Amino acid sequence: MDPSLIFLLREYFREVLAIEGDLDKIKKELAMKRDFTLAGAFNIFTGYSQARISSNDFLYGLERLGVVCDIADARLVVERYDAD
Repeated sequence: MDPSLIFLLREYFREVLAIEGDLDKIKKELAMKRDFTLAGAFNIFTGYSQARISSNDFLYGLERLGVVCDIADARLVVERYDAD
């Protein structure tokens, strides 16, 4: 394998791990806030209560939060973190 490709892959995975570590810290901080509820956060993305968040729901929630994302990226995130 090309050494420059290996370097790029290593850097990519370091960045992914750093981002996931930051997300874990943020999740812990949110859990400690009195006004935070998981149901409330879930409803930001769905607009109503349901059992699952689809890629379209995730995209909708990001738009409500002012985050620009396209559907392909939303699908990647949902596929990465969806347990079932």
